[in-house]
Amino acid sequence: MLKNLTMCLSDMRLLAKLSNCEDRPSIAIIGGVGAVGAYFSAKLVKSSNLSILGRKHSAHLSQIQKDGLTVITSSGKTTTLAAYFSYVGESYTDISRLQDIVFLSLKQPDITAGVAAQILRISAPDALIVFVGNGIPPFFMQGLEQPKTHIEAVDPGGKIAQLFSSCSVVLLCPTIAANIQSCGVVKVSRPEEKIKVSLATTSMVRPKNLERLLRLLNAAGIATEISDGQAHRMVLEKLQFALSVNMMSGVLNKPLGDIFYAPEFQPLLRYIVAVIGAVGDALKIKGVRSYEQFAKTEVTRTHFSSFYKDLVAGKTTEANAFLGATLELADFTRSQELGTLPDLSPLLKLKALVDKRIDGGVISDEELQVLLRSAARTIMPMAKL
Repeated sequence: MLKNLTMCLSDMRLLAKLSNCEDRPSIAIIGGVGAVGAYFSAKLVKSSNLSILGRKHSAHLSQIQKDGLTVITSSGKTTTLAAYFSYVGESYTDISRLQDIVFLSLKQPDITAGVAAQILRISAPDALIVFVGNGIPPFFMQGLEQPKTHIEAVDPGGKIAQLFSSCSVVLLCPTIAANIQSCGVVKVSRPEEKIKVSLATTSMVRPKNLERLLRLLNAAGIATEISDGQAHRMVLEKLQFALSVNMMSGVLNKPLGDIFYAPEFQPLLRYIVAVIGAVGDALKIKGVRSYEQFAKTEVTRTHFSSFYKDLVAGKTTEANAFLGATLELADFTRSQELGTLPDLSPLLKLKALVDKRIDGGVISDEELQVLLRSAARTIMPMAKL
């Protein structure tokens, strides 16, 4: 049914009809003042009754409450949004109405069972929960027909997965390069025409919810590519980039382009892509991209990863959750004898460097070379197969 619905919604006449609808859904964006959340806040505010929630005791949030949210595009266009929001703050209990759609634009460490419970309290019974590019969603193991029900590294005890088990959920993956330039101001580095938003449906989405979301995105001018039932693949492909380019950007204090396009890092990138691809094969997740496809990714050369920014700001990073989840999935596939995986020694060496960097250490050139040589030795026999 979802496949048929996707085909119908791709019809431009139907989308035009939907975009003219007067329906203004109530929407909450959790993390709506962060870099990515602010982009969607600016896009969606005029076509919905929008509430945005930010981090407690945040000077950034306080400035937005005072003077509004300012978004600067790559071309220099500045938009300040103040009076349009239904609510801007940090308290879920201050949101006056139940929400039709909740966008969850938080980093992995901020997605807790407590946050999930708060989201459910403000959501209408038939609400849609949209996970916006935030790591590994708690519903990842659902639909894979495996005895493992959750990933402990990102959802201890499976509490979050249990809370969301009866919800209608989708995964939204935007290719946005954005930074909080100053309190109340977000700068989007990537040109608007190069921003791509991919929507992956899951076995947990209801067709009417999907229709409502697509109507909303279309009315807001957000071009969206629909991948029917491809949430698992999309998560693994995001993980390929996060563990390789994003992680090394933080470890070495370098912009993304200095990692992604540098020849000396290609064996490591190739290795990470191969490990994640092998996990996907073992779990019967089809279509996870190869290194050749990965290498065609368009990267904003001067942009620094969120891992680097969190380190600089002294925040808890997503690194341990991502690395822990990958090692956990690898151990599971091996224990169940689901497939053959590459040697995980380079991944463990990467984790050691990440841990040292998080603890405030500086990575020496020799430590880096040990990691790169390990990845090259591991990938070499695989390349001959």
